[in-house]
Amino acid sequence: MTPRDDILTRKARLAERIAGQRARLSEQVESVQPLIRLADKGLSVLRTARAHPGWVAAGVGVLIALRPKRAITILRRGFFVWRTYRLAQRALAGALAQGLNRY
Repeated sequence: MTPRDDILTRKARLAERIAGQRARLSEQVESVQPLIRLADKGLSVLRTARAHPGWVAAGVGVLIALRPKRAITILRRGFFVWRTYRLAQRALAGALAQGLNRY
């Protein structure tokens, strides 16, 4: 077998391996697709809220006026979610920075 034949054989094996990996990845992505759609929708809502803080303030004002106890509960949960989001964002940024510094 010549070096060229060896290279062509390795290339064919790699192509088969890549095709298998693509098929497995496609199956895995299908199972996660609903979660990805939900996350995209959530991000869309967050972008809209950031772009229109007046709408958020008006909604909170209406909620407080109509149901004060319920509003306090929702605001506590919202604050907890916001704090958790910020903590995760900082931790992820730090982990990514450390990971990039390794290379």
